[in-house]
Amino acid sequence: MRTTSNPILRTLPGKEGGGYAQFGAGAAGAGAMAAQQMRQDPYTAYPEAQAGVSRPLTIDDVVTKTGITLGVIVAVAVASFFLVSTNPGLALPFLLVGGFGGLIMVAIASFGRKQDNPAIVLSYAALEGLFVGAISFALTFQVAGPTPAP
Repeated sequence: MRTTSNPILRTLPGKEGGGYAQFGAGAAGAGAMAAQQMRQDPYTAYPEAQAGVSRPLTIDDVVTKTGITLGVIVAVAVASFFLVSTNPGLALPFLLVGGFGGLIMVAIASFGRKQDNPAIVLSYAALEGLFVGAISFALTFQVAGPTPAP
């Protein structure tokens, strides 16, 4: 049974209908002898998929990682926006570093097969935050015109 501290996900319906195959249930059409042979040594029959992983990824883990990543984006975007508002000359360098740096990080994550590397994910989030803050200031400056720094 899955449990979560998220109130939205807690109200999801329980197990209804078919579901997943259960351990020790045997294959369809297999007799009792086949089921007994499959149960002999389930923990040492196959090598471990990922060494060092002690538990499966849960919904709470995904929500936590997403929250941290979005928090990094927002924090860097706010810092970038206020730095650019005090010194508008930083807008173009922040846009270029954030935009091209983000593209490079995506290429590293995609072609290097390192999508789950926390350093790459958080670096990408920081670079995108830099880009978002600078582009937000540039668009605000374009629409509202020059305003005094806060």
